[in-house]
Amino acid sequence: LDTIDELEGYLQQAQTLASTTPYQSHVDYIDQSFDAIRAIRSKSRSSTWGQAPAKPIARYDFDEGRGTRARNKAGGEAGWVHNAQWTQGRKGSALYFNGQDSYVDLSPIPLSDTDYSISLWLKPEDVTFARVQQLLGAEAWNRHALVLERGTLMLTHRHAGNSWRNTRTQLRAKAAELKPNSWYHVVATFSKTNGMAIYINGVLVGLDPSLKTPSEYGVRYIGAAGSEGPDSLHEYFSGVIDDVAIYRNELSPDEVRFLYRSQS
Repeated sequence: LDTIDELEGYLQQAQTLASTTPYQSHVDYIDQSFDAIRAIRSKSRSSTWGQAPAKPIARYDFDEGRGTRARNKAGGEAGWVHNAQWTQGRKGSALYFNGQDSYVDLSPIPLSDTDYSISLWLKPEDVTFARVQQLLGAEAWNRHALVLERGTLMLTHRHAGNSWRNTRTQLRAKAAELKPNSWYHVVATFSKTNGMAIYINGVLVGLDPSLKTPSEYGVRYIGAAGSEGPDSLHEYFSGVIDDVAIYRNELSPDEVRFLYRSQS
C-alpha cells in the first residue's frame, strides 16, 4: 500500500508538470489506468478489527449437528441435507461433503440485478487440478456459483448477452495457497459499482473493478450445482463447509475482516 501511495505521488507530480503541455493527454491516460490500482488500495485498507455487516438474507451455520434440515438463521427457508454428514466445524458442528452425491438444497435464492456477497468456511479434502468443485451452485449450468476449479477460486454468474447463449461475468483467484484439510474463510463479492472481489482469511486475493454486469439468476445448492436442471447435479465438493452466509450487498473490507476475526 505504501508503494501505491508513492506511485500516486509521482503521478500527481506528473500531472502538475504536464499541465497545459502536449503531454497532458498522456498523463491523463495513465491516471485513468491507475484507477484499478486505487481500487486495490481501497479494498486492502481496513481497520484493525473491522465492522459488523448488515444482516444476511440467508445464513446456515450448521450447528444443528444432526438431522436432514439445516436451519436458515436469517429467517428464510431451511436447507435440506442430502447425504452430507454432520461433523466438527469451526465452532460447533459443520457438514462433510463426500464429493460424490452430497449437497444441501437451499431452494432458489434470487440474486438478480443486485450487489451480493457470499461468505463461508471450508476445509477441502483436496485442492486438485483434475476436477471442478462447487462450493455454492445454481440450478443449472454455472449460472451462478462460487467454485474451486483446478487450483483456482472462481466467482461467476450469468447474464444476458448478445448471443442465444448467456454470457458470464467471472473472477478467478489463484488458490494454490489452500492446503488440504485446513480451514479457510472465503468471501466473494459483486458490486455494480466496484466489480468483483475475492478474499481468503480476510485478505484480498482477487479483484476486477471492470466486472460490473449483474446476474439474472441466483443460487440453490451448497456443495454441488445443477447441470441440465435441479434434478441433475454435478461437480460435488469434497470436504467440510461451515457458516455459509449470503448477502444482497457488497461487503466492505472492514466487514470481511470482522467476519474472519469474529468467527476464527
